Parts: sequence; C-alpha cells; structure tokens
Amino acid sequence: MTKTTTQRIITIVSYLIIMVLIVSLTGLVGWYFFLRSKTATIVSINTARGFGTAAPLFEGAGGSTYQNVLSNIAPNSSSTAPSVSIKRKPPQLWKISQNPVAGAGFVKSGASTMIYFVERATGYIFSADPETGELVRITNTLRPKIYEAFFTNNGFVIERSLDDAGNIVTFAGTLLAAPAKESATTTEALRGTLLERNIISLAVHPASPEIFYTTLDAKAGLVGTRTLWNGSKMKQVFSSNILDWRMVWLADGRLIITQKAADNTAGYSYEVSQTSVQKSLIGNVSGLTLLPRASSPAILYGASGGGTLSLWAKIDQKTPAVQLPLKTVADKCVWAPSKTVGKVVDMTLFAYCAVPQTLPDGDFLDQWYRGAVHTEDSWWKVDVKSGTAKALFSSAQLASLDVDRPTIDESGNYIAFINAADTSLWLLRLDLEGAATSTD
Repeated sequence: MTKTTTQRIITIVSYLIIMVLIVSLTGLVGWYFFLRSKTATIVSINTARGFGTAAPLFEGAGGSTYQNVLSNIAPNSSSTAPSVSIKRKPPQLWKISQNPVAGAGFVKSGASTMIYFVERATGYIFSADPETGELVRITNTLRPKIYEAFFTNNGFVIERSLDDAGNIVTFAGTLLAAPAKESATTTEALRGTLLERNIISLAVHPASPEIFYTTLDAKAGLVGTRTLWNGSKMKQVFSSNILDWRMVWLADGRLIITQKAADNTAGYSYEVSQTSVQKSLIGNVSGLTLLPRASSPAILYGASGGGTLSLWAKIDQKTPAVQLPLKTVADKCVWAPSKTVGKVVDMTLFAYCAVPQTLPDGDFLDQWYRGAVHTEDSWWKVDVKSGTAKALFSSAQLASLDVDRPTIDESGNYIAFINAADTSLWLLRLDLEGAATSTD
C-alpha cells in the first residue's frame, strides 16, 4: 500500500468520524429539546392538578385559594392555619378569591348564610363568611379543571369539566353538611353521581334535588330532561331544533328557558311546565336577555340591536314594558328579594344592575359572550314600578370589574359575582351601615 493510499484512507476515516460526531450531536440536541418539551407539558399538567403545592394536602382545610387569600387579606396569619379570618367585617366590596373560580352560590349554614364556591384548577369547594371574612376549604376531592359550577341553597353542587376525549363531564355532588363556623379543621369527600355525557346546558332547582338539562339527540334534535340529582326519574319535557338556550329554575318552581342572545337577532323566552307545555313569556326582542322574578310575573329584559343596548321592565303580562334609564344586559342584574314586615309582604319591585361605564364599539353581546371585550361596571339600584334608577356603588377607583353571573342572598344583603376578566370572586355588601369602601 502506497503512502498516498494510506493518507486517503485516513482522510476518509476522519470524515466519517466527523460525520458520526455531527449526527450524534444533532441527535442529542434534538433529544434534549424533545425532553424539555415533554417536561414542560408534564409540569403544566401537574400544576393544573395541584401537584407541588400545599393545596392537595387533605389533612387540613387550607388550599391554594386559602394561601392566595391569606397573602391578600391576612398577612399576619399563620400559613399553617386551617382557615382564614380577617377578624372584622369585610369591606363593602370584598375580593373573596384571587384564584379563578368556576361558580358560586349562597348556602344556608344553620342561622347563617355562607358563600360556597368551586376553585377552577382543583375542583375544591370553599366557604366564605360574609360577616367575618373567614375562608375555609370544605372538600378534599381533587377534580381538576372545572369550568362551570352551580350551587343550591341546601348544599347540592354541580361541577362541569372536559375529559381527555373532549366530552363534557357533569358531576352532581352532595355536601354532607355545611361547616360550622367554630370547626374548620377538617375537610370531607365530595360524593355524588356522574350524569350522562355532553350535557349542553342545565338549570338546578334552588331548593329541591332536581335538575333540568339539554342534550343532543340524533333523531329528536335538542332534548330537555328533568331528573333527580342521582340521575333517576328521568322525564323528557322539552325538544327543539334550536340548540342554544339559557335556563333558570326559580324558587317558585317555574322553569324559564330563553334563546341564547345574539345582537340584531330576535329572541324568545318560554315557561316550561312538567307536562311539556311551553308558555310564551316574551318574544321578538332583538338580542333578548332575560331576568324573571320568583313569585311574581315581573321581568327585566335587555335588548341589543344596531349597536345599542337597552334595558326594559314589565310588571306583568298586561302592563306595557317600560324602558329603564340604563344601558346594560339582564345578565348583569339581580332582583331584590321580597321582605316580610310583620304579616305584610313587601312586594316593592327593586333590582340591582351592573352597568358598563363605557361600551365597546360594535355589537356588544357577541363580543362579550366570547370574552373578546370586558367592561368596567358600576352598580345601580332600579325601582321597576317608577322606572327610575340611582347610582349605588362604583368600583372604578378600586378595581376594574366586569360583572358576570351575579347572585343575591335570601336576605337581600349581599351580591356575589364573578369578574369575567379573570374569573375572580367578589362580594358587594348592600347593607351599608358600618361597611368600609375599600377592597383591602
């Protein structure tokens, strides 16, 4: 073998070694980025499930919301305490939870009224005392990524999420007992039943263990079903070719369904009886949003057309509608409950409405429902009979709040609502005596 041939062989081998090294390094770099991507995904999933935080510790009544609120309203409290109490009456506008919530409702606890809410990331249920500011985690059942939740005033809860295949999962749970104020050291399991998959929308009876929900049937179209919370005694009471309905079950037993509102599109609302009969409530209103009143024929309804919002009131079916001096949607309003003085029931028709201080350009409902725009709301008190309204509270200097899913307690002293901008939970105190005016 000549010297020239030997040099050529050495050169070829050198090139081959360099190529192998390049391919190996390229593979290692690709593998590194692949592992980093997978690790980030796993960390994201674990974070959503509450791994690596104090929240999933079942032996205490604390949780991630507890830790968050602790740093916000009780900086001097111990981080190992089972509950949070600010030791004073909360302010007039109280931010209950910084963490996103899926839903909230008022629940009777003995002689007291508590606010129950579901933490979106974990599915844990918390109670908040509007009189003392005490915050307690009352369940230890981890149900990650809850997107919607409903409560009844006697402790039933609905939690809605998605499974890995994208199906809508609806869980109907029962709380064994409301937590006592003086005993917030333990949590309990959330027991209940999984209802059928892909429930589109639902309403819960505020007092009895009954649910109404809609599902899609290949032959019948949209089907509405009444059932008990455990899924038994199912009865079909409604069908429609229209798929999107907003539903409310009033304390007087009336079930009201309203077409999901869209700007410049006529909407209709009906009362559904137990015998499948639909009674027309109101119709042919552009961009119809509706708030019926329990134990009364009175309604508030909003209209949206031509880029303009308007709010209207009807005392009964025979009385003409009166336009109120507010530009908002009925979704941002609640009725003040009737109060009994002696043996006389005060039927004065008052409502509380959150009103956007400015409205975005274009059609409001379509943008607002999909979360493309948010408003800065102030609260107004409406006298429906006189058709007048007066300013009640403005949060402009304290916080920018887009009021969503407001609910009022039976006494008419508190309104709880979700800020649509970040799904945090807030409480507005209506009995202003002794209330502060800050959110601290």
